Amino acid sequence: MIVCSGGNREKILHIKCVQLHTQQLSRPTFFARKFESSVNQEVLDILDAHLFGEPVPGTPGLKGYWENVYHSLEGQRALSDVTMTAYTSFTRLALRELQSPEQLNKKRSCSFASDGFPFAVEVYFYDDHFQGYLVTQKVHPSSTLEFWMMPRGSFRIVDQTGAANRIQSLEVGTEWDPKERIFRNFGGLIGPMDEPVAVQKWTHGEISVVATGDRWLHAGPSRGQYMEQNFQALSGILSLPPRVEVEQEANRRSELLGKDLEKWTDDGLSSFWSVGGVCTKTASSFCPSLPICSDTHWSSMSPDSKSDMGPVGHDGRLR
Repeated sequence: MIVCSGGNREKILHIKCVQLHTQQLSRPTFFARKFESSVNQEVLDILDAHLFGEPVPGTPGLKGYWENVYHSLEGQRALSDVTMTAYTSFTRLALRELQSPEQLNKKRSCSFASDGFPFAVEVYFYDDHFQGYLVTQKVHPSSTLEFWMMPRGSFRIVDQTGAANRIQSLEVGTEWDPKERIFRNFGGLIGPMDEPVAVQKWTHGEISVVATGDRWLHAGPSRGQYMEQNFQALSGILSLPPRVEVEQEANRRSELLGKDLEKWTDDGLSSFWSVGGVCTKTASSFCPSLPICSDTHWSSMSPDSKSDMGPVGHDGRLR
């Protein structure tokens, strides 16, 4: 039995383990790992090719992976207030884009009205990279649309001199998985009651050893605090506004309702998300310029041959 171990808990099977398994085909091989496409789809593609043969070149959907995170059958009680707010805002942003034909390279605008809460939401990955949310929404006139909400790149290093030029990436999110080194909250939707985590990745720097002698010892400040916990001492470095103004603005926004609250939410999310595409489940006579979802490469309704399953054959295989 060959196991690519990962500590005291089964870890996700990664591509680096596949070579070890495939090089031992002369012996019985058992995979003592679980498979998770949202972590590593490539290893599943290699295993699939090993079991069923290489796919035909140009087969659609080979690099894509879609995972449902909400369906109307589950009910909205399964969602947090943060995700409910974001999903409805995504719908408003996408419908607003449809009314601006130049945004989606359309010949004319199309005006739809949402019919209730989104029908379903998927997370979309391509080549093992998160690409955004796919929101399925029933609308008026009678139709079903799907919106692709793409995350905007917002990380920017202002000063790349010194140690800062060694920073490879910086992520802030929730549901950090220390084993797989990823955020399980793939979209990074964070609310006021969440506990965010910041993760930095650095390249190696110059290493030097300096011998020094201690002349005195310091037991630290009172109560072990080197800085006020509100971090106002860093306000100048971080270009933070005065605390009084921030509190006043927060109190004002806490009283927003209805359209004012929706506008504030949409303005905030539009800074981090953009509409990557809109499609319709079936051909729309009302808006013929919209593509059919099954004809796109990104829609959850597009072909995905690697996930197709048929009846069990005489040899005991599905394919």
